[in-house]
Amino acid sequence: MKLRTVFKLLTIGLLTISIVLNYNCQTRSKNRATESNDSMGNMPKILEFTLIEAKSNEPMRNQEIDINYYQMAYDVPPILDFIKKLKTDSEGKFMLLTNIFGNKEIGIKCGENYHLITFGIKNGLIFFFRLKNGFGQTISKTFYNLETGTETNYVLYKDSTVSKIKDIKLFAYDVKSYYLEFKEKVIERKVEFNADQRKLWTFMWSEFEKNYSGETTPPFNSHFWYSVITASKKVFHLDTKTLYGLTQNVKDKNKQYYFSFCDNFCGILVNGYYSI
Repeated sequence: MKLRTVFKLLTIGLLTISIVLNYNCQTRSKNRATESNDSMGNMPKILEFTLIEAKSNEPMRNQEIDINYYQMAYDVPPILDFIKKLKTDSEGKFMLLTNIFGNKEIGIKCGENYHLITFGIKNGLIFFFRLKNGFGQTISKTFYNLETGTETNYVLYKDSTVSKIKDIKLFAYDVKSYYLEFKEKVIERKVEFNADQRKLWTFMWSEFEKNYSGETTPPFNSHFWYSVITASKKVFHLDTKTLYGLTQNVKDKNKQYYFSFCDNFCGILVNGYYSI
């Protein structure tokens, strides 16, 4: 009799624990769902986007695009889970339901000639870095606060601006980079530059001035200088003695800075530079 009683008590106890655990799991699940709904609750149900070609700064009108869930994968192409195909209107605009985002990133494909556009919503915010097309250099950053309906733009070297969100601007950047084009130009003139490397440095500087419209005040565009030197170094053994000789005759202080003291530049030519 005693064994039966003990067995019954144990059975009842186990059932009670199971019920409590199940209840707690359901409660936590409901709470998570409620929190998720609350986080999306203050935001608009539909988001309007404008797709812009970075090179021309013009809307990409009647452009077919693929909407995907996006996940970064290590050392391989990103994982894309197709959602649907859309087409922008005559003003480059299209719409997406807010609830497709959840905790996932979105990846937008707009043809083979443009980089994948990726973004997500976190704490009611979407943010984008605006880049110089083909260069990868940041020129501004934009925050879209979906809960307050405000857009904040931080433009490099200028004051930030705050305005009401009209649409969310997405920029399609060219797949082909300027640095590949620069390398091709250097290879075409390899014989000439090998014979007189002073011409190479003169060419590099002219490309620098052309791409930054004469705005060469250091160190703001060091990224470009670092990159053209990297591209050149893949084609030539850069002769630092030639560069040193050129630098002695440079009167433009900005040019002198980039030719001899820029940290990014020193990172490429450490041994030769310091031996001089």
